[in-house]
Amino acid sequence: MESKIKILIVDDEPSILEYIGTVLEKTGYDVISCQNGADVMKLAQEQNPALILLDIMLPDIDGITVCRRVKSNPQTMHIPVIIVTSLTDAATVQDAHLFGAYDYLSKPFDDKVLREKVSKIVLKNSPQ
Repeated sequence: MESKIKILIVDDEPSILEYIGTVLEKTGYDVISCQNGADVMKLAQEQNPALILLDIMLPDIDGITVCRRVKSNPQTMHIPVIIVTSLTDAATVQDAHLFGAYDYLSKPFDDKVLREKVSKIVLKNSPQ
């Protein structure tokens, strides 16, 4: 039996976690989720997801800092990160890319856009 591709979703709002999770599970992905930045490194190292969808506004550590930690750790630096947030100013987008985010998704977003971005990254980073 082939295992599903794992996606880690990080957002402090349960409704958003559920929404994104449902969209991705219907697309065939295995979804792992958490609501704070402190759990991201542990889950990323244990689960080795193909992608992290990361909110910027978290209750404990901002998503930019979490992204920087993921990308600077040898065990997790290979995992692409998409920042998912309602903050769309140029400085935030620039910071996201500066600290290693692969892409950026603005809330609210269309399901199709989410699926396309995830699929594009997963396909690009899957072994050939």
